[in-house]
Amino acid sequence: MGAKKKLLLLLGGAAALLAALAALVAFLKPEEPSQEIPFLSMDSVTRITLEWPEETTTLELGEEWTDPEDPNYPIRQSILENMATTAQNITAQRQLENDAQTGLDTPALTVTLINESQSVTFSFGECNSLTGDYYASLEGGVYTLSEEVYNAFAYTKEGLYAPQAPMELEENIASLEVQWEGNTLSLVHDGDSWSFAGDSQTQPDQTKVDSLISQLGYTQTSMTITDLAQVEQDRTTQPYATVTALGSEAAYFEVSTPDQEGYAWLWDSSTGYLHRVSWQSVSLWLETAAAILEGGE
Repeated sequence: MGAKKKLLLLLGGAAALLAALAALVAFLKPEEPSQEIPFLSMDSVTRITLEWPEETTTLELGEEWTDPEDPNYPIRQSILENMATTAQNITAQRQLENDAQTGLDTPALTVTLINESQSVTFSFGECNSLTGDYYASLEGGVYTLSEEVYNAFAYTKEGLYAPQAPMELEENIASLEVQWEGNTLSLVHDGDSWSFAGDSQTQPDQTKVDSLISQLGYTQTSMTITDLAQVEQDRTTQPYATVTALGSEAAYFEVSTPDQEGYAWLWDSSTGYLHRVSWQSVSLWLETAAAILEGGE
């Protein structure tokens, strides 16, 4: 009886092991890919409208993508190029029978795409918290689209902004002057090295001057106001700092005091535009200018 009982136990253990292996194989077996449903296929898009509840932005393709209502607004071209590429082949994961609880009665984003022969409009509703897909409507049908498709189009005008470097100076400038809080750093270049203006015998630290010019060039913008009437209204009448550089053309900039969020407004005389810049960047090149000035005293 003991031997028989052991045999039964061994057989039971083997059966349990086989069942566990079968369950593991079933778990690891890849699922059959779900059949993708055609949603949109549109080539050569030349106009894209992004309609949010609080703003609508239209972009048109000429030599590059621009906002016709604000043609000088800097646009990140790669984002619009990706939108046009995405529109060539959009497939849906599912098509739904109704639009209950999809958020499409008040869309989060409505996209209109136009090319030479077509105009197509589709809307995004809510995100399905379980799958990460977004509900979308097109020509009365309700679908689910991947988060990747939504992210390709989900840009406000501010999100489309392309940072600028307005203080990037010419390679060979003849003079550079920085003024701030009663301080003036005035430098001239004789073709070989930098000197303090009015004192050609005293030379500043050449490495620090090169660093200053580089720091000016790396000052990037986070917003640009191109409406000159708005610029006139927002531009400060008492700049905290000014920068003047002379080369083949004159460059002149004014910087305001920082706001509570740590940003300042930079006015560029060459374009008349007003740029929002990080005060941290401004502080960096002002500290370098101060160090150069102190070295010459």
